[in-house]
Amino acid sequence: MSLKCNIINSFISMTTIKKHVANIQKNGYTIIRNGTNLDLANNVIKDFDEWSSIPENNFVPFQQERVTNFHIYNQNTLDLVTNTTVNKILTSLFKKEPAIYSSLFFREGTTQHYHIDTPHFYTNPIYQYYGVWYALEDIDTNAGPLKYYVGSHNLDHDNGHEIYNSIYTDDDKVDLNNDFRCIIQYNKKIEDKCKELNLPEINEQNNNKLYKGDILIWHPKLLHGGSDIIDKTLTRYSLVTHNIPMNTAVFNAKHFFSPSPTKEYLKNECTFNYISHNGIHIVDHNVAPRVQKTYT
Repeated sequence: MSLKCNIINSFISMTTIKKHVANIQKNGYTIIRNGTNLDLANNVIKDFDEWSSIPENNFVPFQQERVTNFHIYNQNTLDLVTNTTVNKILTSLFKKEPAIYSSLFFREGTTQHYHIDTPHFYTNPIYQYYGVWYALEDIDTNAGPLKYYVGSHNLDHDNGHEIYNSIYTDDDKVDLNNDFRCIIQYNKKIEDKCKELNLPEINEQNNNKLYKGDILIWHPKLLHGGSDIIDKTLTRYSLVTHNIPMNTAVFNAKHFFSPSPTKEYLKNECTFNYISHNGIHIVDHNVAPRVQKTYT
């Protein structure tokens, strides 16, 4: 089934690709309707349920947990994320050959606060990143659907060094693994600006509904998160990939929130190994899927 899906995707016209690129440039995101094969989505859910039911894998349903890099472990998920249409859109956006850096699998919604991804996927040059979200089932508005501010990617905001230096002094010993003031202030300032400008908000009350097989691609500066879960018995099966150009190093919040650019960031050395599937490159982290119990 995945082969059939990829054959169909291979004939997507350049007009369609340009339309999606224009949507991202204007609104900060685009939605590819019916972008994946439904049987493939079913198989991905089946495989994940089997994996997550194994006690040694330490996954607890309805605890808003996420699983990293399931796509490396599972063949059906690898087929899902190596989507030809997505790859063509990312190629046009990056003006370089894309690669899948990592992924997160969601069984339920997360009610995650509004944020942008840049501090967690910090590249040099900056913003060499796009997120891609795959709906594996029809997303119920009570299950904590995605939320985002349309056009928020166009906003200017402080960089991480400015945020850091507004909070800490040279004498402070900072542990960003446990001190979240930088990321909270950074995202709050952007959210406040969105509200001040009255940017359109897509959330559980005003939901641009996503259906099984739909794909959403978003700009690295789009302010987004997870809406409140109204019905905690509902699932929200979905998967996100984090995408970068080939041979691009990825840094994290410790580099983004620092007094000044770090030596590692300035050196900008990429040491990734890659695998290839369906003609699309994937960073090989050579690690098993892992459950994330907490996140910010």
